[in-house]
Amino acid sequence: MSLVMLAVMGAFPVSVAVAGFGVRHLGAAPFFPVAGAAIALSVLGALTQRAFRDHRAGTEYAPPVSVPEEAPQSGPASGVPAARATHPRQENSQESQQ
Repeated sequence: MSLVMLAVMGAFPVSVAVAGFGVRHLGAAPFFPVAGAAIALSVLGALTQRAFRDHRAGTEYAPPVSVPEEAPQSGPASGVPAARATHPRQENSQESQQ
């Protein structure tokens, strides 16, 4: 999550500078269709990725990982809880609907 926030917060000043440059040289009226076209191209590019197309609300990108019943208790991972096969919010939303 920290890498995502770094990318978002780090890209903001750059995007504002690019937008300012575009408005200064193109003007405000033509800048908005150009920005809309850039967003449309980004979405179309994302739609070429199978993970983006197949993602549905309440699912995860990676398939659930099967955890063995008894994992060995040696090594640096001892005491670390096993990975869950489903997302906790998905379980909570199903329980509240029943």
